[in-house]
Amino acid sequence: MTTQSKRTVAFALCGSFCSFAAVLPQLRVLTARGWDVLPVLSASAAGLDTRFGTASALRQTLYEVTGHRPLTTLQAVEPLGPQRLAEALIIAPATGTTMALLAAGISSTPVTLAAKSLLRGGRPVIIAPSTNDGLSGSAPA
Repeated sequence: MTTQSKRTVAFALCGSFCSFAAVLPQLRVLTARGWDVLPVLSASAAGLDTRFGTASALRQTLYEVTGHRPLTTLQAVEPLGPQRLAEALIIAPATGTTMALLAAGISSTPVTLAAKSLLRGGRPVIIAPSTNDGLSGSAPA
């Protein structure tokens, strides 16, 4: 008989609030498949109430689905990489702002610092962009 520890992934949500309904079921899929999911929230996702729901309801849902309180500060996410607390980071939805900060190497938010933390340890970061038509239409064809 072999014992295999649960695999862990950090999962960050940025402030593309209209995308949460599509993203949250994916967290349930990961947990159902045996993954331990550490939720990470951008400041907007952690603190803003919108027509798509309240910040407190989002935090509670994440806790119920994952069993972990969302990480919402720089101090909370910094150890993810050095302490090898996660095998990878998924950023979904990734807003244009977050992608721009990542492209510029700026790690001033919980999500971008989580990415830096994992990348420094050679761990993958998976980015699922969520953008409006205006931003996505700016790309060359």
